[in-house]
Amino acid sequence: MSKQTSNMVRRLLMAVMVMAAALQVRAASAEKLTFTVNGEKVEIFLAEHPVITYTNNTLHVKTDTETIEIPVSEISGGSFDNPTGIQTLEMADMENRNGEIRFSHLKPGSPVEVFSFDGVKLSTTTADGEGKAVVSAGQLPKGAYIVRTASQTIKIVNK
Repeated sequence: MSKQTSNMVRRLLMAVMVMAAALQVRAASAEKLTFTVNGEKVEIFLAEHPVITYTNNTLHVKTDTETIEIPVSEISGGSFDNPTGIQTLEMADMENRNGEIRFSHLKPGSPVEVFSFDGVKLSTTTADGEGKAVVSAGQLPKGAYIVRTASQTIKIVNK
């Protein structure tokens, strides 16, 4: 998996998590979804009934009043501001380099687990004191796998 693909998967996962969480929350006038795009805040009020879709590496947000298109590569974070208590989405950084998937910004001591698609746990590693962990994809046979951290679950394809 290339670095670009790895980053796209990470950002797509974040977008999917945001969409799933948005569906679970009833929109009140103060509730909003905030994306960090190139260091700037983009606010989307849930009372405006946003419809969020993803095509061609772009997140499309259509509300009652506007349409926003955000290249996924430019999104660096997201959060909810609402009275329901949903906290900022924490995403570990992930990088694919030389057959290794490197995670950073994990909770120190938290597990990183690799599963086959039929649910068999293939390996577990633990984030070090700096919140870093490495999964060796080079040791896995070709195929698709699920990698789960404390804050996210991703699909990887080992070619």
